[in-house]
Amino acid sequence: MIINVGSKNPNKLEAVRQAFSENGLLKNLEFISFETISGVSNQPIGEDNVRIGAENRALGCFRNCDLSVGLESGLIKFSGINTGYMNTTLCAIYDGEEFFYGMGSGFELPKEALKLILENKMEVDEAVHAIGLTNDPRIGYKEGISSILSNGAITRTYHAKTSV
Repeated sequence: MIINVGSKNPNKLEAVRQAFSENGLLKNLEFISFETISGVSNQPIGEDNVRIGAENRALGCFRNCDLSVGLESGLIKFSGINTGYMNTTLCAIYDGEEFFYGMGSGFELPKEALKLILENKMEVDEAVHAIGLTNDPRIGYKEGISSILSNGAITRTYHAKTSV
């Protein structure tokens, strides 16, 4: 079974690989990663933008495969919490006819980072770098902000895998 993944981010590819491989029901899996365009802003905000980004990534890599997977991380409004937003990952799996969805765990970002994202249109990576939580300007391609905030307990790969 060939599964295409609409991202070159090694964490997203590994998350999909682990989720499908650990399933145990599917055999002879081959994973191919493609650079795709989400069609939404670099830092999606809102349920629709996160979903559309995931769908576009799955559609963008659906070719010569059995399934394609799009993962999109973004901020979703959530009432009653400190910042009003949760950072989560949405997964769209496409079989050529319809989508199937999953959503991963969510967490709040530090208020200072969220302010930079909302007011200055920064991506999460840029914002957490700007407030000094990391020296790495592309933390999402490494361990991820979830790993920093959880002291290594929740890696970027694991956070993305919870959505698949």
